[in-house]
Amino acid sequence: MGCRGRRLGCDNQHPEVAALNTPELAESALVQKTESGSAPRLHLKFLDGVRGLAALYVAIYHCHMIAGNPQVGGPGVKHGAWSAWMNFGHTSVCVFIVLSGFVLMLPCIGSGRVELKGGFWTFIKRRFRRIFPPYWAALFFSLLVVYLGRRLHLHSAPNSLTPGAIWSHVFMVHNFWKAWAEKIDGPLWSVATEWDIYLVFALVLMPIVVRYGHVINLLFAVVIGLVCHFLFPGLDQACPWFIGLFAMGMSAAVICNNQNGIALGTNYGNLCGALSIIFSCIVLILNSSIFPPQSVLHRNFVVDIWVGLAMMCFIMYCILKKQSSPNLLPVRILENPYIVKLGAFSYSFYLIHQVLLYGVDVILRKRLTGDAELIGLLASLPLLLAISYLFYCLFERRFVSTYKPNAAKS
Repeated sequence: MGCRGRRLGCDNQHPEVAALNTPELAESALVQKTESGSAPRLHLKFLDGVRGLAALYVAIYHCHMIAGNPQVGGPGVKHGAWSAWMNFGHTSVCVFIVLSGFVLMLPCIGSGRVELKGGFWTFIKRRFRRIFPPYWAALFFSLLVVYLGRRLHLHSAPNSLTPGAIWSHVFMVHNFWKAWAEKIDGPLWSVATEWDIYLVFALVLMPIVVRYGHVINLLFAVVIGLVCHFLFPGLDQACPWFIGLFAMGMSAAVICNNQNGIALGTNYGNLCGALSIIFSCIVLILNSSIFPPQSVLHRNFVVDIWVGLAMMCFIMYCILKKQSSPNLLPVRILENPYIVKLGAFSYSFYLIHQVLLYGVDVILRKRLTGDAELIGLLASLPLLLAISYLFYCLFERRFVSTYKPNAAKS
């Protein structure tokens, strides 16, 4: 979820890591030289925009899920067809994983050599500092809300405050057990899976890229993820095939930072844009009712791989196409200041939004049901965003590498 990269990245959140100093990009239309003319910078604010909208869609999905839930909002109620588009929150998690692979790969290739900057332990320390403190704060907040909800008899959900559930969440291993994966705060399972992928990235994927290249790495990651799915189905709640999606982001970073890829420029960007549309259409078809529910095509790993391919191509389209079209419409939309700002604290929003929605629903369900309850939850999202931003200021911002207290005060 975090966005990190030394030379190319989400520069509103990490400005000191957003410069790409490779000679082959020095003449690119995307590169903006500093006042001294010595350090070209490539600005990719749209990545934060993607992250922000993805987090917002997850929250909308959870509004749809919570409203009418028999364990939360009273008797089960089916929503109208108008809200069917809200039912694919898992897709946004795939987007997060591809983004992480892209951003974390960039500092490993910017110097012309493929290497993990600072080595394994430096990488893990930085990721730990970025991920765990806000995660633990959100976990404590969620435990408090769940505890108070049960003490005050505000919901009928099964008890989730078991020792196994709590300690597995503390050590971020809950995603390996189906009984605990979404027990306390549903979205936390994907944070644990992403942390696992960081370890695989540093210990396995990076050595493969160094020795054999990003194409072999991508093939290996997809295959190993599917092997885990078929041989160890008990791990499916952790989505082991996400390793392949992460590798797709890594490949996108290598291609966009490669002299040959840049030379292809607009034509290559158009191809990536077309492929992104095609892959997105495949995702829509797979999520439709064309195929029977028991079909293998409805399984998460099938849909997720196509989502990953679509996102990989979309990132490359935006970066390569923008060289010849600085005002590219998708990038302009995603670089809207409000959307970029949402992306800056999207991790905090992602961590606590569901437990906040449960609290809001406790109030709404006394008077509203069905679509009215759903609309009420959607209307509460601005308030939840404000609370999440406060959470970000208190528990996340200080762990972002570019945060400067003096600058914040001014």
